[in-house]
Amino acid sequence: MNYVIDGRSYSFLIALIAINSVISSYSIPRQKSYHQLDLMTKRCFRTICKDWIHECHWFCDLAKGRPLYDRCMECLSWKGKHCYECFDL
Repeated sequence: MNYVIDGRSYSFLIALIAINSVISSYSIPRQKSYHQLDLMTKRCFRTICKDWIHECHWFCDLAKGRPLYDRCMECLSWKGKHCYECFDL
């Protein structure tokens, strides 16, 4: 399929844009550094968050972007909301 505008063919450019958008949509998300993971692990498993993880993991393990998010926040209550990112581990 050739896309011709003013006598110029743009099929290569359109194919390049399409490939670039596919690659960027399926790329691996940026990972946290080892230092960030170490700090997060210490904070999540050596503080009060350890108890919140044990209590609420049924709701929060799969809650990212799903209807369970409200149940997760309800379980964590206002005291444990800061522990929500611990469920990413």
